[in-house]
Amino acid sequence: MSKKALALYGTLFSLGVLAGSISYLNYLGGSRSVEASIPGTNAGAAHLIIAVVLAGVVALINRSIRTDRARGNERGLISGDGGFWRAPFTERGGKQLVFSLLALPTGILEFLCGLAGAVAAARRLERWRLSRFLDIRVPATTQDRAPARRYFLIALPVGLVLTLSAGLAVFTVWRAGLQVIGALDPNFCINGWGGPSYLGASSAHWMDAGALFFVSVAVVRLGTAWQGNLAVRLLDGAHPAPAREAPHPSA
Repeated sequence: MSKKALALYGTLFSLGVLAGSISYLNYLGGSRSVEASIPGTNAGAAHLIIAVVLAGVVALINRSIRTDRARGNERGLISGDGGFWRAPFTERGGKQLVFSLLALPTGILEFLCGLAGAVAAARRLERWRLSRFLDIRVPATTQDRAPARRYFLIALPVGLVLTLSAGLAVFTVWRAGLQVIGALDPNFCINGWGGPSYLGASSAHWMDAGALFFVSVAVVRLGTAWQGNLAVRLLDGAHPAPAREAPHPSA
């Protein structure tokens, strides 16, 4: 586990608790009346089914982790980076999250630099970003701009997916913290999933938050690995153009 990653998620959770406390204090201050219950809004049956499915998925993942470790395999999405459940809270997981949060704005900047002819500057920025957050060293062995421009173009949709996924991970942690105190407000629960009780609403929302968190983190891990491989292929210039043959002396 990484102290920095734990501190990041702990801060997000604490900010959620703070926001929920403010919401609850507003309710206590009489700023809102209790809403009327709307039938069918609590989705109790749907969440019961989701809970059964998630229990099966968790069991399968844990079984896969045990099997991989018994075979000495600690790579891949399930067993790599300390295991599926630990991976987000490792130093590598925290760096991947930050890389992904910045992926879209950085990708847009690099793409615009490429259009403006500042490919070298964009390539330097990307090499630094890959080294700093993904521990991928891309040597500067070519001045060919075409592969770099292809990389910056492909990185735009990849960056969109990464930033949205990382943003969802951040939101779910914040939202879980919001639930702690915020759900004491009856309006939070009465028409919410798992409501109308605090315990039911909290169970449903935390279950959903946990599932969304690990799904989004899985997308971040896969996406950053794919983008790293793409950068190695297109940015390092591993295949320079062949040297021209010297003219024959008799020519």
